[in-house]
Amino acid sequence: MDFKRFSVLLIVLVSAVCATTTRITFKNVKLLNNLHVEVRTIQSSKTLSKHIPKENFTMLEVTGRIPVLYENSVTNISNVRHLSFFRNEMREIKPGAFKNFIDVKKLAITANNLGTITKGVFDRLTILELSLRYDRITTIPKRALRKLPRLQSLNLCGNYLEIVNEGVFDGINKIEVLDLSRNRIFTFPKLFFKNLNNLKLLFLSQNRFEVLEERIFDDLPQLRVLALGDNNIVKISRGVFVAPNLEQLVLSGNKISYIDLAAFDGLPKLASIDLSSNKIKKFEPSWFDNNVEIYRLLFGHNLIENLPEQAFENLDENAEICFEHNRIKKLAPEAFHGLKSVGRLNLEGNLLEKWNENLLASVEFVQDLNLQNNKIGCLGGNLDNVFVANCTYLSLNPLFETCLLLIERWIKQNPQKNVFVM
Repeated sequence: MDFKRFSVLLIVLVSAVCATTTRITFKNVKLLNNLHVEVRTIQSSKTLSKHIPKENFTMLEVTGRIPVLYENSVTNISNVRHLSFFRNEMREIKPGAFKNFIDVKKLAITANNLGTITKGVFDRLTILELSLRYDRITTIPKRALRKLPRLQSLNLCGNYLEIVNEGVFDGINKIEVLDLSRNRIFTFPKLFFKNLNNLKLLFLSQNRFEVLEERIFDDLPQLRVLALGDNNIVKISRGVFVAPNLEQLVLSGNKISYIDLAAFDGLPKLASIDLSSNKIKKFEPSWFDNNVEIYRLLFGHNLIENLPEQAFENLDENAEICFEHNRIKKLAPEAFHGLKSVGRLNLEGNLLEKWNENLLASVEFVQDLNLQNNKIGCLGGNLDNVFVANCTYLSLNPLFETCLLLIERWIKQNPQKNVFVM
């Protein structure tokens, strides 16, 4: 190569490098503190750090249009714990944009147009939390997040993910919280969770799940909370939920009409289950025969017509039993037999025509009893036995006038109890 051609090539290369390194990232951008007060306006700059005031910030939000975060644009941040980029019309983050986060514990990029997570973008950051909410992300390349050695929480809520491939979370095995809610996910590969041994909270609500594969959650020994609300699940088969430490399970807002009798046998520490707003027609007490720590049952807004004998005998103390807005017409005489204490018993909005004085006779303590908006005309028997709860709600029932007078007289004689009839 002659000297002239070499010189031209060298000039082109230098020009390209200079063009890359001199690109302006921040133009007419505002910095806001945790009170949403403006602390600085950046007129034009390649880097963020030199414009951050010297004081310490619990949170610093960057607003304004930033189409691309270029290499070295967000580096050497030492006095901010939570760094947030919000509604910046950001479509791309170049590898190397984030470097040397000394004190930053949480990085949030919200309501942007990223589309994907480029490999290497978050490499070697020591953040504890990463939030990429509502960024129109459709794909995550395998191992795109693998070099985040201290990451404990990952929030991908509100994106456009349909399938999340196996291996996406390889290398972030310290993660404890994973939020994939409000996406379009309908399935997971079998070994999807295999490296998330420390995961405790998993949020999968508002996706498009219809069928849950058997033992899909087997690789999550530390899981405490699992949220699968507002999907399209139609049945719960046995073997799906096997999680030795799961305490809270949310399945509300699905289309569940069938639950296998052994569906929850693999959840020995289950304490709370939410099956409200489904299509369940019959309540089976045996669903919870092996859940010795359960105390909260949320079955509101289903199609249940009756409650059988000893329906809740397995519930722990201070039980919460919510069956509001079903079609319950009949309560077995000993439906609540075996209960020790009740924090809340909600039967609002059903079709009950009477309330037997002995229904709660065996229960030692009842805090709230909600019988509002039923078809109750009168309360039979001794009102001392009827009003055992500290608070009883009877409004919106067609109470007979004679019955109403008896109740009002009892209320005056027993001011220590709270009975609401209007």
